[in-house]
Amino acid sequence: MSVVYRKELNSREVELEVRGDLTEATVNEFRDALYAELDKPHRLVKLNLENVHIINSASLGAILLYQKKAREEGKEIMIGKCSEVLRKTIMAIRLDRIIAIEGEAPPTISN
Repeated sequence: MSVVYRKELNSREVELEVRGDLTEATVNEFRDALYAELDKPHRLVKLNLENVHIINSASLGAILLYQKKAREEGKEIMIGKCSEVLRKTIMAIRLDRIIAIEGEAPPTISN
């Protein structure tokens, strides 16, 4: 059963919609889907985390490592949609200072 669904928004943007929680059981699929975007021509990956209520540290690490590699290639990552539960977690760990969240102030720390 797939947890990540890919949707091309336009020639510059792609959305990865995650359906279900990011746990030990799903982190490899998530990481593989995310890193596959490094080889694609899109400049922006929007993560749709609207249906995610739990995210483990390995998944957060995958997002941060992707951001680092993407920036080296002139690409970006953004959290486009986010469940309220996950938004609170992101704010609590200050991930919003590093990764852009659509509709929020831009990140204050750049890598």
